[in-house]
Amino acid sequence: MAQTVSFSSDRIDERTQVLTLDGKCDLSTALEAEQRIAVALDAGRTEIIFDLRGVSSLGSSVLSVLFRGLVRTKGRRGRFVLIRPNARVWALFESNGLDRVFRSFLDLNDARIDMGGESEDDLSREVVFVPVEEESAAGMGRQGVYLRAADFEGASRIADRLIVMLREITVEIEPT
Repeated sequence: MAQTVSFSSDRIDERTQVLTLDGKCDLSTALEAEQRIAVALDAGRTEIIFDLRGVSSLGSSVLSVLFRGLVRTKGRRGRFVLIRPNARVWALFESNGLDRVFRSFLDLNDARIDMGGESEDDLSREVVFVPVEEESAAGMGRQGVYLRAADFEGASRIADRLIVMLREITVEIEPT
């Protein structure tokens, strides 16, 4: 029996959007998530809370979309946080080192409270993502991201984790 996927979007205030995902998440879910993140950012919502509590499984394409959402949000000087899924799904984040990249919470209330606060205990605070566009040798535009960290070890640690994750990307989304 196939499990249905549901996606909801709630505006909390002028800057904050909650995106909630439930069910078994695959490539089609990733495409919709990418679109919903873009719509929220284009509407000026630079504080995004992505609620994954109802997710039963998560593919690497969704992880990639969440990472790109983090990069795009930080590029607009915003924040992108997660509400953790169940322990089995969260283990996927941990095994890829993404538990240190994403700021995460156990419930919506804690995430909303934190939107105004700061913390120094996760890697997402140590690393600055700088979106870039450059010309390739063939004259085509490429998009990418530079990572700046307070120290070499922090930058090296996150770069290694991102390389592993990016190797698993199975879909490319055309830049808008």
